[in-house]
Amino acid sequence: MINKQKICILRLWNRLCAMDNSRICKTIFNADHVMGAKPNAKNWCGKVKNILETITGDNSHYANKIEVNIRDSGELLDTFYSEQWKIDVTKKEKLRTFVLFKKDYEAENYATKCISKASRAILSQFRLGIAPLKIEIGRFYRIPPWLRLCELCPRVVVEDEIHFLTECDKYNSERAILFFFAITKINGFLDLDRVEKFKIIMSSESLVHNLINYLHSAFTIRRNATLGTSWRP
Repeated sequence: MINKQKICILRLWNRLCAMDNSRICKTIFNADHVMGAKPNAKNWCGKVKNILETITGDNSHYANKIEVNIRDSGELLDTFYSEQWKIDVTKKEKLRTFVLFKKDYEAENYATKCISKASRAILSQFRLGIAPLKIEIGRFYRIPPWLRLCELCPRVVVEDEIHFLTECDKYNSERAILFFFAITKINGFLDLDRVEKFKIIMSSESLVHNLINYLHSAFTIRRNATLGTSWRP
C-alpha cells in the first residue's frame, strides 16, 4: 500500500512538472518546490524529493523538475522496500517465527479471503508473534525468554508459536484434525520436524481455514485453563 501511495504521488509530480506555468496549481507547486529543497523539509515536495532520491540515487530529477517513468519507478520502489523489509524483520524479536515462513515483501493471500474479523485477527496476531502465549506474555513480567515455559503439558519447553501449533499435548485432538488436512495436501508431512511442519502450515494457502479453526479451538482451551490471559481475538 505504501508503494501504491508513492506511485500516485509520482503521477501527480509528472502532471505538475508538465503543467503550464500560467496555471495557479503550477504557481503553488513552484513555491512548494522551493520549500521542499530545504534539508528535512516536511511539505509535499519534500516527500517527493525523498522518493525521487530513493529511486534515482541523486537530486537531479527533483532539482530540475524531471518527469519519471512510472513503471520503472514502481519496480525500483518494490526492490528497495523489499530489501529494506528483509533487513528490518530480522531485527524485531516479536517476528522470531514470522521470518521462518514469510519470505516475500507482498500482501498475504489470506488478507483477501472472505473470513470473519475475529478469524483475521487471531491469525494475524499468531503470525506476528503477539498472540497470548508465554513467550509474549512473559515480556510484561520481565521473565527471561528461556523461562517462559508451557504450563499446559509435561514438556519442559518454551510456549512459543511452534510449540503451540505442532506439539503441545493439551491440543492433541485439535491438532489431529489440522494434521489430517495437512497430510492430504502435503506429501511427506509427517516425516518433517516440528519447525518444518510449522513453516509449511503457516505458509500454505490451502490450509488457511484449517489453521484458523485450530487456533480458535486451541486458544479457547487455553483460556478455559485460566492461565494468565483475558485476550480475545
